[in-house]
Amino acid sequence: ANAEEARIKALLEDWADAVRRHELPAILAHHERDMVMFDLPPPLQCRGIEAYEQTWDLLFRYHKPGTAFDFRELAVTAGADVAFAVAIMWCG
Repeated sequence: ANAEEARIKALLEDWADAVRRHELPAILAHHERDMVMFDLPPPLQCRGIEAYEQTWDLLFRYHKPGTAFDFRELAVTAGADVAFAVAIMWCG
């Protein structure tokens, strides 16, 4: 893995750790205000940081702090200007 991929993986692990702690400011920290996200529970698409923030209400109803929120099969591709990651998340 190159240095950019390692940096992205570290950001993702920090994000997952914030989710496990239910620390919303840390969850939102590295997201752009005009972000777009696709997810499994409706709405399948959310646009903007405010809509993304609201998606956590549903998860936090069922996910207790400290329980699993882990990456499975994480794959990161990163260059100097752009990166993307795909993974299966394990939520327990």
